Amino acid sequence: MFQKELCYFFAANREGILGCISYTSLNLISQTIGSYCLWSSSSSTLLQGKRLGACGAALWFLHVILTRVAEIPISRRSTNLTFVVWSLAHNVTLLFVFWLLFYIFATASNRTSEQQRLLPVILSAVNRHGLTMFVIANLLTGAVNLSVDTLAIDSDWLALIVIIGYVACIACIALALEGISENSSSSVKEE
Repeated sequence: MFQKELCYFFAANREGILGCISYTSLNLISQTIGSYCLWSSSSSTLLQGKRLGACGAALWFLHVILTRVAEIPISRRSTNLTFVVWSLAHNVTLLFVFWLLFYIFATASNRTSEQQRLLPVILSAVNRHGLTMFVIANLLTGAVNLSVDTLAIDSDWLALIVIIGYVACIACIALALEGISENSSSSVKEE
């Protein structure tokens, strides 16, 4: 009787249970990649980019092996290994593109160190408040999905506006959390 109820419970909550395991793995692997590529205090900016590029290439290679050779389809519903690897590859590639753009523009225009810090403030705010931002981003994704019929959007421009608004909200929330953290830490130092 107990095994039957346990099987029914797992079957009814399969997506949530597998999702918790996979998204926790995704978070831990992301933090490991971040600490290797970006957060190492001894690494130069150029070395950070090389590491990001190498990690992205390795993840895309692993993705091809899993999907083409092992023929494991990507499943967001079951959040399987191929979904985790695809998510990591996609996000590390985007992070590499952002790093590359920042590196090109920062070195091409002789900016002061204060001006060069403008973009990393947003990135460091998101990194510093990773779990909070993850939860907020998921809640905001739900809000977007409830308020906008995303499957019925047939205009690329409208989809782009929704995405830009979403990213702008996330960036503003991250900066607000960073400001709150800095204010609370400065008030603690004054006491």
